[in-house]
Amino acid sequence: MKLLARKSFSESFILTRNVTINGHIESPVSGRIEGTVTGDVRIGGKIIIAESAIVFGNISGMDVVVQGHVRGNIIATHSLIIAINAIVDGDVSSASMQIDKHAKVKGNIRKMHEDNENSISNTPIASDPMPELSDAVVVPKEEKVVVIAKEIKDSWW
Repeated sequence: MKLLARKSFSESFILTRNVTINGHIESPVSGRIEGTVTGDVRIGGKIIIAESAIVFGNISGMDVVVQGHVRGNIIATHSLIIAINAIVDGDVSSASMQIDKHAKVKGNIRKMHEDNENSISNTPIASDPMPELSDAVVVPKEEKVVVIAKEIKDSWW
């Protein structure tokens, strides 16, 4: 779908609020999901999971913004933003990450190597020196300790 944007055309897609997809989504262009997807999402650019969206599957893209609910793992090769009130039930990996206050992540948080964005460290960030957390909750998950942080100081990233 082509959208008019300030006298030029740019390619992107929107999956609106009342649409449900049962299957995988692959796209070389950026997009926004406002509805429900049951399946993996692989995007060549930026993907926004809107506040109304629910994704039951893994997500990968260059830049990923989560405002809604994701039940699956997320890999963002460039940047990942987990916005206020977003919920992620799965592992997250990115070279650059922002987790806003009141966002919830139930899974491992991994930082990609800065010298090679396609390479993910096998060590969870939780084993690195911990950042200062406020109102954090630690919950056991299958013999691993998972930190559900309401706020992580930006200087850590």
